[in-house]
Amino acid sequence: GLLHQMRGEWFDSVSCCVTFSRAGMKDKADATLAFRHTIVRLMSLCHGTALKEIGGEDATDCVTNGWAGHGTLLHLQACTESYGFNRVEVLLHLIQSLITQSLDDGIIRVPAPIISRVYQTLSRGFVNLLNAKKIADTRFPFPFAQLISLLLFVNIVLTPILITSIFTQPVWCVVFSVIPIFGMSCLNFIGVELENPFGQDDNDLPLDHFQGEMNNCLLMLLHSSADLLPDVDITRCLTDVDEIRDVMSGMEVRKQASERPEMIHVPSSAKAGRKTLATSSTVESLDLIAPIEASTTIQSTIQESALLNALPPPGTELKVRAPSQDERPFEKIEEKPKGEDKLKTEEQLQTEAMLRGMERMVANLQSIKSAVEEQANKVSESTKAMTEFCTHLDSVLLSGKKAGLGGERVTRP
Repeated sequence: GLLHQMRGEWFDSVSCCVTFSRAGMKDKADATLAFRHTIVRLMSLCHGTALKEIGGEDATDCVTNGWAGHGTLLHLQACTESYGFNRVEVLLHLIQSLITQSLDDGIIRVPAPIISRVYQTLSRGFVNLLNAKKIADTRFPFPFAQLISLLLFVNIVLTPILITSIFTQPVWCVVFSVIPIFGMSCLNFIGVELENPFGQDDNDLPLDHFQGEMNNCLLMLLHSSADLLPDVDITRCLTDVDEIRDVMSGMEVRKQASERPEMIHVPSSAKAGRKTLATSSTVESLDLIAPIEASTTIQSTIQESALLNALPPPGTELKVRAPSQDERPFEKIEEKPKGEDKLKTEEQLQTEAMLRGMERMVANLQSIKSAVEEQANKVSESTKAMTEFCTHLDSVLLSGKKAGLGGERVTRP
């Protein structure tokens, strides 16, 4: 995780510098291109040097995006061999000096408080590098390692002696001696491998792969279309929020129908693009199968309203046949006309008004149905209670008659 954070911070710094130098491409194209190639090569060299430093003496040199200038390489060699400076720190200082000089030359034209963010991301990436180096430099305590080795040796010697004193058959002696010794040795070797995850062992992290990913990301910044500004085709895309929401809702319903065509569950709560209608606390929200687009014809609207009238009470699971290609009005999304033809026609407005009226009518019928069901349940409960009371009274009178107390039989209503 630390190496990925380091790579992300340093790539973000270079990406910001390349973005901030867009204004310099107008009047200082050559200087801007030289700045971009220089900072990309320096960062690639810095990242590869950091990975080699973490990997230790056995680590191989990482491939970088080309070489820097001859003077820069001589300076790095002198700082490393003659003075013993840290190579990563020297490269980070060179990158910061290059950014500052580009700001003074007018290649980077952003306010100073904004460019300070680049320096902060460079420093955060270096902090992540130091945290990763702590893992590689902090070894397991030597006394503990010696004690573990001694105990493993004692275990290897004493375990066979103890097992042979318990079992008489050679096969069982071998089995119960090898298994514990082999298990403890494996745990020790696993701990040795996990102590330092950086290096060239089979179980170590792929440092060369990390450098290749960083080089590929940096090369993207040198592409000819790196300064391309994103846009949209305003003549083809939808600009009305309601229309976009309707199309997205239609796509969601189509995806649900394609995944489970045998069952479509209609939730009791209204989703985006659906209207929730409630008249009292006993009336729940109205479930709609899918919102219909503004461009739906009157015939498709009538088909949808017929489907709405067949809905069961809210909160139940609706089992319907998945609509075919011809029965899905939202499958046929026509390309929006250009210019003034994008406005809704009078026929479309009438269709929407008719749909809203149908929704209100369905909501009223749903509320009436719920009220009738509630009253029917109350009457059924009252009838059941009266029947139980009459049965009990009948049994009491019957027992009294047998005892000689008399009485008449009560007829059930």
